[in-house]
Amino acid sequence: MTKKRITAKDVADRAGVSRPLVSMYLSGNKKAWLSEETKKRIDEAVATLGYRPNVLARALRSGRSHTIGLLMGGISDPVGGLLAEIVMDEAEKKGYRLFVAVTHFDRKKEREVFLNMLNYQMDGIIYTLSADYNDTFFRQFEHSSCPVLLTENHPELPLDGVAYSLKTGLKEAVLHFRQQGCKNVLMYSGVHDLTIEALRELAEETECSFSTYDWQLASKSPQMLIEKISRSRPDLIVLGDGRMSLDTSLFPPGYSPRIICASMLPLLDRAPDGLLYLPFRERLTAAVELLIDRIEHPGKEVQKIIIPSVFHPSAEAQLLREQHASDPRFSFLASRCHLNYN
Repeated sequence: MTKKRITAKDVADRAGVSRPLVSMYLSGNKKAWLSEETKKRIDEAVATLGYRPNVLARALRSGRSHTIGLLMGGISDPVGGLLAEIVMDEAEKKGYRLFVAVTHFDRKKEREVFLNMLNYQMDGIIYTLSADYNDTFFRQFEHSSCPVLLTENHPELPLDGVAYSLKTGLKEAVLHFRQQGCKNVLMYSGVHDLTIEALRELAEETECSFSTYDWQLASKSPQMLIEKISRSRPDLIVLGDGRMSLDTSLFPPGYSPRIICASMLPLLDRAPDGLLYLPFRERLTAAVELLIDRIEHPGKEVQKIIIPSVFHPSAEAQLLREQHASDPRFSFLASRCHLNYN
C-alpha cells in the first residue's frame, strides 16, 4: 500500500493555521510575520508528520528554484572535488543550493545533462568544460531564462564568463628571466587564453621567442618532448599544469633551463624556478557572484571577467604554498596528492 504524501495543508491543519501561512513560513518569506508560538506549532507539525516540501512544484509556482547547476567533466580528482566544494560554499552564502553533474567528458552525455538541469528548473548553470565545439548549441542560451556561465575565455559566445588570463603573469615571468639572459621560451601545454596572436605580441613586448608543445603528444610519448627540448634547448620552460613534471636527468649534459609552471593550486606546483599563479578561489567566487547576479537581474549586458595570473619567483612561490598549506581545505588536497613541501 502506497503511503499518502504529506502536504502543506496537512501541516496547516495540525498546526491550526492556514496553508498559505505554512508555505510562506517554510519558504523563508520575510512577509510572513509569525509569533514564536505559531512557528513552534508549525515546526512540531512538520517534524511529527515528516513533511518534505515539493521543491519542483514550488519552483514551478515561483519561477525560481534557488538551485545552481555545476557541469563538470570529472570530480574524482582532488582539484575537481575542491572546485565543487568551493562553488557549493559560495552558492550557499547567497542562498542557493548546488546540483553537480559529471559528464566524464562525453559530449552526448553533456547534452543530456543540460536538458536534465533545465527540466529540474535550475536557475543557472556553471559550465567548466571547453565550449568551442559548437557555437549553435551555446547561442541558444543567450536569452534563456536559465543563464549559462562559462569558465573558459570565449569572446565569440554571447554568454557571461569568468576566465584566467595567463598573459599578464607570463609577461612578468619572461621579463624577470630576460634579465638573466633567457631569450627562448617553450610553452608545454596549458596555454589557456594564449592565441598565436597573443604569443606574437608577447614575443614583441619581451624580445623573446616562443614555441609550444601539445601535452597530448607528450603524454603519448614523453621521449618526443625530451627530444624537442634537447634540440631547441629553450632557456625557459613553462609547464601548463602544476601537476606536470619533467625528468631533467634526461636533458643533455650541461643543459639546465629555468622551469616554471602555471597553476591554480600552488600546493600542486613542482616547478623549481617560479609560479604563474592562477587565483583559484577568486575565480570561483567571481563566477558564482556573476551567475547569481544574472539570475536575479536578467537583461544586463554580457560580462566577461578576466582574472589575471601573477608571477611569483621561487621564494615568493614558497611563501604562497605555505599560506595555502595553512588552509585546511588546501592542506587536505596536498595530503591526497601525497605532496610535501617541508
